[in-house]
Amino acid sequence: MTLTKKKRGSSGAPRRVMLPDDQNDSAALGPGSDAELPATDVLPPDIIRSEVNFLALPFFALSRRDTHGRMKTEYHTTVQRGDERLEVSWKVLAHQEYGYPGPFDREVHKAIEHMVSEMRPPLENPIRLGSLYNIAKLMGVKFSGRASQDIKKAIQRIIMTGIESKGTFYQKGQAKWATDIFHLYERVVFLGETLPDGATADTNHLFFSSWYLDNINARYVKPLDYAFFRSLHGHVASRLYELLGLKFYGMGSHPFIRYRYSTLCQLLPVTRHRHRHFSQAKRKLGPAHQELIHTAFFKDVEWT
Repeated sequence: MTLTKKKRGSSGAPRRVMLPDDQNDSAALGPGSDAELPATDVLPPDIIRSEVNFLALPFFALSRRDTHGRMKTEYHTTVQRGDERLEVSWKVLAHQEYGYPGPFDREVHKAIEHMVSEMRPPLENPIRLGSLYNIAKLMGVKFSGRASQDIKKAIQRIIMTGIESKGTFYQKGQAKWATDIFHLYERVVFLGETLPDGATADTNHLFFSSWYLDNINARYVKPLDYAFFRSLHGHVASRLYELLGLKFYGMGSHPFIRYRYSTLCQLLPVTRHRHRHFSQAKRKLGPAHQELIHTAFFKDVEWT
């Protein structure tokens, strides 16, 4: 089963060249060549820099229900690199006490990306986040004691979530694929707590993993419209915007992108329905497709 998506061209007409199906599993990783996207020091309002690996690969669950009982997300594929055909994989592993990161945690991360995008590179650990109130404001969440605790828990949950990459995480600065176990965030020191140098934190400080920080400084990022991202009502729709926006960004004259349904389910991630439940698969993704057509991100969607 193949899911075909078309993007409206700048002229308003759909473009007419297809990317072959056997290229898309490799291309889904957003590797080196076409994913090294430029970023200027000064960005337009509400345009943020999102690190490419965390656009291309799954990390957050897309519904609160999906966080219950989920302890890991896996993505496996085969890629051609030079003369070799390689089996690669990406695993996100939750901590049993903190749970799997969900849609609220994802919104916290996007707000942090917004803050970081306004900082002048190169960035160094720790990142001075400022107040939790500012994170809540960017998220559109009314600030309260409960909201403050929820944001803290989201950051802690991301810290406790492990990632195992076997040739899927691209390090732009070193031009290689990581095979390692690491985290998105390494540590947080909240206002009033003790920093590594013994000083008392005068604001909230976040430590990025060296992998993630190096890629931000190497400009392995894609411009993302934060206002549009937040305007989307469905979490699946906003995830499709992240994932397919990355692919659309470097397409040039190509008219549309085709994904295997099974591949797309891994990359979002959402539960995959088998062939006999094809109608359920369409119902699962249909609202997101229609929202992205209505907002003109897609020209059309076809199932084949």
